[in-house]
Amino acid sequence: MREKENLTLLGNQHTEYCMDYDPSVLEAFQNKHPGNDYFVKFNCPEFTSLCPITGQPDFATIIISYVPDERLVESKSLKLYLFSFRNHGDFHEDCMNIIMKDLIKLMDPKYKRILLKLSGEGLMGDKSFGMSAEVIDALARQIKDVHDSGVEICVVVGGGNIFRGAKEASKGMNRTVADQVGMLATVMNALYVQSALEKIGVSARVMSGIHIPAVCEDYIYRRAARHLEKGRVIIFAGGTGNPYFTTDTGSSLRSRRRAAGIRDAVRRAFEGNTGRRRL
Repeated sequence: MREKENLTLLGNQHTEYCMDYDPSVLEAFQNKHPGNDYFVKFNCPEFTSLCPITGQPDFATIIISYVPDERLVESKSLKLYLFSFRNHGDFHEDCMNIIMKDLIKLMDPKYKRILLKLSGEGLMGDKSFGMSAEVIDALARQIKDVHDSGVEICVVVGGGNIFRGAKEASKGMNRTVADQVGMLATVMNALYVQSALEKIGVSARVMSGIHIPAVCEDYIYRRAARHLEKGRVIIFAGGTGNPYFTTDTGSSLRSRRRAAGIRDAVRRAFEGNTGRRRL
């Protein structure tokens, strides 16, 4: 059966570990239930790559979730593939785009939606403050490449390249005001990313957790879903709109909300296919 599926790694007692990026290690097998829409999820809490600037290891947690079509990725090959980034020098934003492209090429899954978290510091390049046009333009081109492949994209941006509320609060600034300034910094970054995307022909919308109607849209779930359906990239700014929360909190909440919408759609499709009431 393993030979029939062309699986060479599963059950192999002589595993070789690639020490630099190697997409050829990925293997897939046939989905026996392509008529049923269901989620496959991998939690990868120990992903490591090398910072291209310092050469030091960067650690991350990756969550891969997809609805398969005809093929699924074999989990041992996926682990070895992720391990192959160990000595690969790239920012995490670049690694995530590479991983997504490789998995789409391997499986062509039904569900293609990602949420990308961009740190404010990642937008600085080699500067000590502000934004690097070269870095943001390069990120925009990568997002465009992924978007052109049919993937729905949501982006959450930080503001640490301009202002960090917690840092200023530790110096005596009122914490609520400091966090509000930090939220405005994320809006500035989001508008810059939006401009970079639209400059290369990608329709994008900035949606904020704080009310700034003259600058960007308020975050409303149904409106965000509609933007994605129309092929627009959504850039989330302003965090949750509340002090004492980081943009990572906003990322988690937005991704959970988007996942809930997908889960509802999958449940409806599943009920239509099988007549069952629960997924």
